[in-house]
Amino acid sequence: MSTQPWILFQKLDDGTKYDEPLERSENGVMPQGSIIILKPDATPLDLNTLEITSEHHRPRNSSLNRSGSPGVASFTSRVRERDRRCCISGTLVPEDLFAPFRTSHIYPVAHTDTWNNRRLHEHILDDAPEEEQGTSQINSVQNGLLLRTDLHDLWDLYFYGVDVDMSELSRFSLTSLIDESQNDHRIIAFGPMNEYDGRRLYINSQKTPLQPVA
Repeated sequence: MSTQPWILFQKLDDGTKYDEPLERSENGVMPQGSIIILKPDATPLDLNTLEITSEHHRPRNSSLNRSGSPGVASFTSRVRERDRRCCISGTLVPEDLFAPFRTSHIYPVAHTDTWNNRRLHEHILDDAPEEEQGTSQINSVQNGLLLRTDLHDLWDLYFYGVDVDMSELSRFSLTSLIDESQNDHRIIAFGPMNEYDGRRLYINSQKTPLQPVA
């Protein structure tokens, strides 16, 4: 938290900022990509004016793997069938034993409002019926990954993310898998449990167009 006025700019690929700052809006949604924080005159903030705040980031909610909801049940079964391994560690599912694995939403269902505001469903190519995906398509197989249970928990706590092009770190970049040749999808660890840092996210290329849009 800064005790002095500040404004936000989107960061360009070359490390510079957009000419115009982001507009403040009560219902605004932050754009994807990196953000630069500057004073209103576009000069750097004085680091001595920054304070640690007790406020927390917007939390993720665990994806349920067992539910009476047809949409959730379909999401779980379709992600399992497509991946059949942990997308971070590469651990294969042994003889249909899915107990040590969890299906995880890339974009959390708890934040469906933001999903809708950003019109992220427009990047979904999945043609499954609405009762399986939901009206917003947030339960599409393309919004899911199969993860080992321990890595699922770390994913939900933001200890792991995916860098889609090794220049712009993105936790949820729903356009990145459209052209896989231009993406790297390196796994990034944000804590001491970094065994899989630098690996490439597993993507089942044989299941196009039902790949995870990560």
